[in-house]
Amino acid sequence: MGSQRLDRLASQLVREVSEIFQREISDPRITWVTVTRATISPDLHEARIYLNTIETGEKRAQVLEGAKAAEKFIRRELGHRLQLRVTPNLHFFMDEDLEKAERISKILSDLKREGEAK
Repeated sequence: MGSQRLDRLASQLVREVSEIFQREISDPRITWVTVTRATISPDLHEARIYLNTIETGEKRAQVLEGAKAAEKFIRRELGHRLQLRVTPNLHFFMDEDLEKAERISKILSDLKREGEAK
C-alpha cells in the first residue's frame, strides 16, 4: 500500500475524529481537545491518534481517559463515514511535540542570554 494513500487516510482520520470530538461526544472530560496528527499501520488495522489540549496536569490526563473511553464509539462512527474494508483500531496518545519544542526553545534562548552576558 502506498505511503500517499496512508498519508491521505491519516489526514482524513484527523478531520473526521476532530469533527466527532466537536459534534458527537458530550463527555465533560473532553474539553479543548485538538487532534494534531494520526498515523496508520500499513495493513490499516491500527491507527494512532495524537491529541493536544490547553489543559494541564490532572485535567490533561482526564482528556486522554475520556478519549480512550469513547474509542469504540469513535471507531463505529468512522466505520460509517469512511469507505474502508476494515476500520482501524484506535489508540489515543497525548502529543508531546509542542511541549518538547517549547522546552528546547527556552533552553536555547537561555543559552543565548548566557552567551551575551559573558
